[in-house]
Amino acid sequence: MANITNGTVSVVVTGGVGPYQYTLLNAGNMLPVPSNAYPTFTNPVSGVLANTFTFGNASDVTGNSGLQAGSYKIKIVDANGCETFSDTLAVSDASPTPTATPVATPVPPTATPVLPTATPEPTATEVPPTATPAPTAIEPTATPAPTAEPTPTATGGSGAGPTPTPTAVLPTATPAPTAEPTATPAPTAEPTATPAPTAEPTATPVPTAEPTATPAPTAEPTATPVPTAEPTATPAPTAVVYQYYSHAPKTLGDMDPDSECRRTEENIFTDAFATLIDAYIGARIFENNSLSIEFDGDDLWYDISDTRGGIGIIKWQITRDGRISNIVECPVIEPTPTPEPTATERPVDPTATPTPEPTATERPVDPTATPTPEPTATERPVDPTPTPTGDDRGSVVGFYFHGGNSDYPYAQAEGGLTDPDVGDLYYNDGDNAYAIGDLSQAMSYILDNSGSLTYPINQFSIPANGIEDLGTSDVLTFPATSNAEYYYIVLPSGQADLTSGAPLHLSDGGIETRAVEKAQFMWNNGTWTIYRLGFGSLPGSKSIAFSDND
Repeated sequence: MANITNGTVSVVVTGGVGPYQYTLLNAGNMLPVPSNAYPTFTNPVSGVLANTFTFGNASDVTGNSGLQAGSYKIKIVDANGCETFSDTLAVSDASPTPTATPVATPVPPTATPVLPTATPEPTATEVPPTATPAPTAIEPTATPAPTAEPTPTATGGSGAGPTPTPTAVLPTATPAPTAEPTATPAPTAEPTATPAPTAEPTATPVPTAEPTATPAPTAEPTATPVPTAEPTATPAPTAVVYQYYSHAPKTLGDMDPDSECRRTEENIFTDAFATLIDAYIGARIFENNSLSIEFDGDDLWYDISDTRGGIGIIKWQITRDGRISNIVECPVIEPTPTPEPTATERPVDPTATPTPEPTATERPVDPTATPTPEPTATERPVDPTPTPTGDDRGSVVGFYFHGGNSDYPYAQAEGGLTDPDVGDLYYNDGDNAYAIGDLSQAMSYILDNSGSLTYPINQFSIPANGIEDLGTSDVLTFPATSNAEYYYIVLPSGQADLTSGAPLHLSDGGIETRAVEKAQFMWNNGTWTIYRLGFGSLPGSKSIAFSDND
């Protein structure tokens, strides 16, 4: 029985909203255990109302649904889509059968001594459970008891009839030694004590019952995995926690990863990897070393190092639930400054040529030409000024529109275009419907085709100092739509964050408000941010102004 896979792992959920979905994972690779791993095994299990669940069948001795030895984790997802993972759960490979059989064997010896001492009826009733015929034998012997009186009449003896009767009863009583304990006569109970040795052979089948009892010990091994669930609580304190440092506290990161990495002072923690080079997308980051508070990154970028006060050596984009969603190296910006002043100044050095203009006199035709090329040389440094329109604060336009939920183009995700899991954006070019799986690609399609969409893309001017210079007299009027749609504002990077709580940058009917969600994308070689306003998906027109108090 040692090689039967009857292990179990259990988990108890605190918090969350049922029903729950439980998924058993291999701890080594975090992949689900296949449903065909065992003949009667299901994974995942959904719609479970209880906040506790056990994978494996402790009472199964066939190996059809128990778990084999190994390390597992359980992933739990509640009705709201919130998910968490258990600590590592270990199923041991111990085979408790040898220790179980010694436990079972003492039972028959203790039962056999009971037989002699148990000449009273209680112990007599214990022996019949092993010999099922015994109860049926008692009743027939009880009926001959009255017919025992006809027995002496059949022999035709005199008054000595009663004494042969017991001797005759003994042979008939051999199949049912326990019948005589049921007979109340005390004298006949003593001869029945002599068959007690014969009762011991009847106890010999009890060892044969021990094999049947061996499944009971196997039930004890299935109980041993439950204690292994308790060790799973012990890894929590013994889990190794690694400390790193960020350049900014939670929710105060950068909109994009383009800036130089800066000094890192803010503590962050994880148990997912031991070195920065091992960091991976999906790893969880926490505010505290007990790993109980997730680091709310607000989908922004953070400079990270492994030394307090050190310059960041890598950048992470961290989600609101503390997961790394993107990793890039710190940009190397030092080389670019070195050429820019010196390269532009060197062409300017020829401005010294006006002083040796006598050299121009050596060329009769050049004296008149020399004044003209020099101004053109000064104009060349001005030429490099074409900067990306969407990537700095000098950009002068923003966009707003009412759509993206029902009419083409629209996003499949519940939160529309700003949903962290935006999924595909569907659009129709008039002939066919297509799906775009990248937000930058989707927004580029919307902004490049603003005149041919089912809903209009509107444009507004942004002052040179940014949207803070706009006020309640600057109103964005979102047109009504035939279907329920979201309300969006699109700004170039470098502008104020419309989701910030202090100060509030928007005004709805004189009441200051803000956007509820945002996402970044690339368009026209620049970084842009799309904001979703907090009115939900509605068909009606909206007029949104800017705040005078920001």
